[in-house]
Amino acid sequence: MLYTVDIKLPFRDVDKATMVALRDALAPFFKKAVTINKGLDNQERGFIEVRECYHDDPTRTTPDKILARWETGKGQVIP
Repeated sequence: MLYTVDIKLPFRDVDKATMVALRDALAPFFKKAVTINKGLDNQERGFIEVRECYHDDPTRTTPDKILARWETGKGQVIP
């Protein structure tokens, strides 16, 4: 049996220190997360991703930009 937690927390005008604090608060749980079906075609990695997005812009034409990503079994993959 597996359990999955999905969290999406949009922030407006937040500083990098706040994002680092959030990541650090999640770190103990992230370290216990597993990769599902490791090495198979249907492998799934858990991840934490920080993105710059423009979802609040009604004329949005700019795609999201991934600022940082951490994956289970790999650690940080986008600095």
